[in-house]
Amino acid sequence: MSQGLLGCCCFWLLLLHRCHGLIHGEMMENFSYRVVDSDSNCTMLQGSEIAVFMAGKWCVAMPLEHNITNDHDHYPLIHKDHRTIRGWQSGLGPYEGVQVTWHCEIDAISSSKGTPKRVSVVTSLKNFESKLAIVFEVEWPEGAWDTNMMSTTDDHDVSLTNFPTFLWDSNTNETADIFSALSWEGSFLQSVRGHSKGPAGGPTVLYNSSSSTLENVMIISPFNSRYWKTFSAGNNFNWRGQAAIAPGTSGRITSLPKGFRQSFLLLQARQGGITAGLAEWGYVMQRKKKIEDVTLQKVGYQTDNGAMYCFCKEKNCSDTLLSKMNELKEEEYSPMGYLSFQGAGASSGRGKGAPWCVATWGVDGGLNRKEYPLDIDAFQRALGIPLQLYAPYFCPENSYFGNNSKWDFVISDESLPGCNRFAFQSVSADQSRDFYGWFLDKGLKVGMASFEPDFMNQNFNCVPNFVQSATNADKWLSGMADAALDRNISVQWCYATPSDLLASLDMPAVTNFRVSFDFCYGASWDIGESSLLVWALGAAPSKDTLWTTDNNRTAIPGCTWTEDHETMAAELHLVLALMSTGPVGISDALGMTNATLLQRATTADGTLLKPKKAITAVDSAFVKPSSGGRFGKEGYIYGTAGIEKSWIFVSFKMKENYGVKLPDFWPPVDTSSSLLAYRTYDDGASCSDGTDALSGGCVKFVSITRDTENREIFVVPKSSDSSPGSIYAPAITCIWQQSCSGWFLLGELKKYVPLSPVRFRELTCLPSGLSIIISGSAGESVNITALKPSNVSNFEVIQQNVIIPDSKEVTVVFGGLSFGSFPNEKKS
Repeated sequence: MSQGLLGCCCFWLLLLHRCHGLIHGEMMENFSYRVVDSDSNCTMLQGSEIAVFMAGKWCVAMPLEHNITNDHDHYPLIHKDHRTIRGWQSGLGPYEGVQVTWHCEIDAISSSKGTPKRVSVVTSLKNFESKLAIVFEVEWPEGAWDTNMMSTTDDHDVSLTNFPTFLWDSNTNETADIFSALSWEGSFLQSVRGHSKGPAGGPTVLYNSSSSTLENVMIISPFNSRYWKTFSAGNNFNWRGQAAIAPGTSGRITSLPKGFRQSFLLLQARQGGITAGLAEWGYVMQRKKKIEDVTLQKVGYQTDNGAMYCFCKEKNCSDTLLSKMNELKEEEYSPMGYLSFQGAGASSGRGKGAPWCVATWGVDGGLNRKEYPLDIDAFQRALGIPLQLYAPYFCPENSYFGNNSKWDFVISDESLPGCNRFAFQSVSADQSRDFYGWFLDKGLKVGMASFEPDFMNQNFNCVPNFVQSATNADKWLSGMADAALDRNISVQWCYATPSDLLASLDMPAVTNFRVSFDFCYGASWDIGESSLLVWALGAAPSKDTLWTTDNNRTAIPGCTWTEDHETMAAELHLVLALMSTGPVGISDALGMTNATLLQRATTADGTLLKPKKAITAVDSAFVKPSSGGRFGKEGYIYGTAGIEKSWIFVSFKMKENYGVKLPDFWPPVDTSSSLLAYRTYDDGASCSDGTDALSGGCVKFVSITRDTENREIFVVPKSSDSSPGSIYAPAITCIWQQSCSGWFLLGELKKYVPLSPVRFRELTCLPSGLSIIISGSAGESVNITALKPSNVSNFEVIQQNVIIPDSKEVTVVFGGLSFGSFPNEKKS
């Protein structure tokens, strides 16, 4: 047997050599481990010692020939057995690997109180047949006790497991140049250019920022867990204090139940690019389809922080909101599909504990009757549309928990990190499902269709009963989500962390996550990198509420005026909210809504014309300028896609022009097709029926081949700073790839998303043209544009104006003898 694990591993460095392709995990004879490139056998990741914390000390892996002795620093983790394992994992396929059983030898003093002197730990390394994935697992068959590390450190980020742990030499310049990281951490799932930390951390993407195409992307994340909330991204050190990627189980937990298991996935992306890599990883991770959610389907009105009527100063706020909703029913606007009712006065308790805590929910009579004379039931019936209701947590004195209550409750601890001024109560984990069922039933009676709990970060990290338990936090979350699912109520989690998002993989009712700061404080447009994670895991990223005008520059209590509240910035907020695929919630005052902006985003009945993918930061944002990227440069370029080989790019705050290249497109452009058309959004004004597409200014064309990877496709312009807010005025560029019989289907050029999957489906190629099914509300007029090839290099603009029939669907044909539109059968 080769040298012992302790001597071998302590000098290992994490190095990403210029390896490419397939990966394989190796467990050595001495039970050290590494990740290698399967083709070249070059080392990509090298592991630290296997170590776990229990019985108040670290238990560190020792090879067979090592003397079994305890010292004051740690216990020995002794190899007892190993075997080959084989199996199949959904999303990943067949695997083969090695499973090692270890015994942690506890000293007599620690076991004198009747606890075992020997505790089993099982580690597994699974290599998948695809050679694109490795799963690392740690299991405690008998459980473990005294695992809380806070008695030995004040570092709340530390994890109690070191498997897998990959050493990281932060002083090696070559490593820093080759191996970049992207992660997510904290409230609103904010991105981190580097490694995240602690229980608020998340998955990590490893990539080469010097590569123009980001061809080598790996992702490390928790995997296939029942205990998502036990995850910690670690403190970026191993148990010895060496710099390392060290995700694991949170060191705040006091004990582990029998059979506790935590798994981690290392995935090598098939395609180059962070967006493509996260799409592959998300396919493996996703479990359950989300339920339908009115807040994701219809434009709505919100009273969130920053909304004009969040702090309603009118004499009768009930009447003011009803008047605003009636205004938006007028023909030139888009009718609202719901109202998010959550502002000051919507429940009692604000200022009596943690921010926005609930003493008595508005549904239970907690409305400020000076501001809202109508009770919620009467108010909703007058509205005639569903409500989204809000309850983040409960004030220290509230109507739900106490001596005479049937509900057990837990209490926050303001002394915990990040918890100052967060005094609140929540229902216990064991009663979560019953309590939220009872609570949401109250909402159902007054027309609630959606529920928004807030401050999810603090709801977990400020409650000792949750952070110290291996099971309570997940049970509390699933209780809330399952109660909502039982009642077909959708849920948005706000102020959430990556582990909340991971937990929601098993929760169909949790449909969307806030990824922006409050509109109140500005910068709520910064959603591109946070949205990558939410989109990959199958939920909708949510941008906060927005104004469609500057609302006469009205001051909102607590909100300092920011330049991105100017009228010039309004279009950006609406476009990003729409293309996020999350809620689009406007919050203008009476008489202040820009109807034109709304019409560009919706159908006639207020249905959101969303893209098929959430808008996210493009890959060049992660590539160094020396390799043609924009890493570290000012300005933002986000990308999304419609149906049938169409893409949309939105840019703002650009300090200089930038040429967008093919690696920024996702889904990837088909380089076997030779032509792209593109245009800057202008409400369709530059495309006229019967004109030449190029000379008439409708579109520009660019030829592509397999060799045009680094060629500019179009140029994003420098943003103007000529007037207040103009730097936020978005440049919106739409791109289409040539398809059926040489035609281009451009779609609805008056809409921000011209080929929305909400409007279009089932493109069919005909011998000399194409057909497409279009949906909408009965009587709605839809103008469709296509480009007809008239010779080798010229295209004619062809437009059809279609009236949606009672069946709400119509087939439109371009080209051939059947040119025109044909109503489909009425839907049942």
